[in-house]
Amino acid sequence: MKRLFFIGVIMLAAAIFADAAHSKTYKLAMCTGWMGYSPANIAEAKGFWKEQGIDVQVSVLPELVDTQKLLKNRLVDIDLDIVGSAVEMYMQGIPVVVIAEIDWSYSGDQLILKKDADIRNLRGSSIGVYTTQVSLTYFLNLYFSKNSMKLSDFQLLEMELEPMADKFIAGILQGAVLYGPEVMRAVKEGNGKIVATTADFEGCLIDGMVMLKDTFNATPKDDLVRIFKGWIKAVKWIKDEKNFKEYVDIVNKTIFKGEKPYAEDAIKEMLQIVRIHDAKTMSEINKDGGGLHAHLNDVNAFLKANNLLKKDFKPEDLSDNKAIMEALKNSQ
Repeated sequence: MKRLFFIGVIMLAAAIFADAAHSKTYKLAMCTGWMGYSPANIAEAKGFWKEQGIDVQVSVLPELVDTQKLLKNRLVDIDLDIVGSAVEMYMQGIPVVVIAEIDWSYSGDQLILKKDADIRNLRGSSIGVYTTQVSLTYFLNLYFSKNSMKLSDFQLLEMELEPMADKFIAGILQGAVLYGPEVMRAVKEGNGKIVATTADFEGCLIDGMVMLKDTFNATPKDDLVRIFKGWIKAVKWIKDEKNFKEYVDIVNKTIFKGEKPYAEDAIKEMLQIVRIHDAKTMSEINKDGGGLHAHLNDVNAFLKANNLLKKDFKPEDLSDNKAIMEALKNSQ
């Protein structure tokens, strides 16, 4: 009897420990306006993470720089961000790891000029950008090189999206790189034209899930697998057309909370300028030697060529695909 009682106590303790292990609330940060991050809002709103026995809290902030601050200050576990931001942090001596690539900007990021402007006549002038970090400068460099120019031919002014659009509309800026509703507003109200988008250089600007290396090392792999499974289910849900009306309602209440709700046509247009990876694409891109590794190698070469490489790296230094590849098993 004592032995059975002892076994019972051990089993109860194990159950309590297991519950405690999954009682942690994982905090995930994303910026507003970018539909590529919307699977997080869907997974939270539809309970896909709770179905996996994992608790994830999503915070939506105005700008990428805000989410990066939360990550650096250990106030969130995962930052949905441009992969180039992870490269930038790594070169600053902040150990980070990209645990998955999740989407491509596919004309989502757009370089706009005034209708009467010619990029070749703007050498030495200022171009507004929402970040001077690696992925955006990589995109701009591809465009400038195509036009026999260099990144160093221009001064990049970093500012938030709304004031940047305002300055373009007012004629203070002749060129700007914007995304989301602000690019549409700037073109319409500022007599603008789109001269280049990320669709012109497919895969040049990609997003991923980024963690601090020590946070990643301390996180059970099984928890990350659960987070990814919830994400994968959310992506599949988004791609089912019958869910579109509910999708519009959710993103208006989350990504665009506090703003006037966007109509279905506007949301559809914003979705068309991003390629949210489905399970098959995620598997191809995140595998060893896949698209994520290729992108990191290309970015490294760009940084070296422009004397911007502050700290050398290999793709393996900045990425770990074990959890995402485990989550993708039998999901396609």
